[in-house]
Amino acid sequence: MEALGFGLPIIHTDVPALDELTAGAAISVPREPEGLPGRLAEAIDAVDGALAERLGTAAGDRARAFSWRDSAEKVWQLHADL
Repeated sequence: MEALGFGLPIIHTDVPALDELTAGAAISVPREPEGLPGRLAEAIDAVDGALAERLGTAAGDRARAFSWRDSAEKVWQLHADL
């Protein structure tokens, strides 16, 4: 989340929670242990200027979908509904 907020290009493994969080605003690589370092290195090498800019913009946009205020309001509403 912090990297999204800073508008950084992100590379992560295909952990479902990370895929959900980034929602296409990052490069996701398969997390199978065999060959993982190579896949991560390939993903890093693939991030050139244009891709880094696109991913950074997408990351910043995605981060704006989350806020502490919205989270607090949702928790407050959950409690109020109980």
